[in-house]
Amino acid sequence: MVQYLVLKVITIFIQLFPLNIIRLFKYPFGFLYYILSVKSTIRLIRRKKYFKTNKLFDFSPLVTKIFYTQYWLETLWLNKKISEDPNKYVSIIDVEKINDIKSNNEGFIIALPHQGNWEFAIPAGQNIGLNLVAVAEPLKNKKILDWFIKLRTSLGCKIILGGTQSNTYSQILEEIQLGKAVCLVAERHVMKSGAPTEFFGKIAAFPTGPVNLALDTGCPIIPTTCISTRKGFEIYFGNPFYVPKFGDNAQSIQHGLKTLAKEFEYLIGLAPNQWHSTVSIWSDE
Repeated sequence: MVQYLVLKVITIFIQLFPLNIIRLFKYPFGFLYYILSVKSTIRLIRRKKYFKTNKLFDFSPLVTKIFYTQYWLETLWLNKKISEDPNKYVSIIDVEKINDIKSNNEGFIIALPHQGNWEFAIPAGQNIGLNLVAVAEPLKNKKILDWFIKLRTSLGCKIILGGTQSNTYSQILEEIQLGKAVCLVAERHVMKSGAPTEFFGKIAAFPTGPVNLALDTGCPIIPTTCISTRKGFEIYFGNPFYVPKFGDNAQSIQHGLKTLAKEFEYLIGLAPNQWHSTVSIWSDE
């Protein structure tokens, strides 16, 4: 109860200011986060060395922590008022990619990396006629969980509660069959499960859910990210793809994961400092 009340007070305070002012708080709080969260900071420093050595891209662990802090500040600031004029904050790049999929009148999967702020993509998606669904992982604090669900629902996104004891997969399957756009954050595994996939030249454990759903429904996957800019956000799409069905289902899944990983590499490379997946990704982390 105390955690929830603290969250409510912080949210009320943050929403008193415009977004550009709130973003300034990311610098002091992000620096503190960088200093105090030693384990994940060391992980990012080692990751930076690997990326630089292999000439993939360069990024700053400190700036990554600052942008992750910005994500939480923006999420606490976010409210349903943005739905009245999402174009004020969010621009969609290559919108024809999503329009081509919409024209097929079928459900599809929007697969996202942990980058930028995907919460702001919800009202932008609703604004172009997408019927959005997303999955929320259960939290120990039910009041905070209810607060997050209420926020996302008010922005125009139906929420399915995940967890080991739920029938999440069948619920998502049904939503896709009803023509919904299902959003899944999909470049890191949950609960230590996943399939080995080459990702930036090393083996990572990717969740198989998005690819399995695409196989079972025949729907396309469109890799997507929502990147922070000075004025707001820009949504970028990778190349939409279908997962081919081979005789061996495992081969089909592996092919789909490989394609998704390559698309995520491209999207993350657009703004590597905003890829705030600070937990273990690869088998050697």
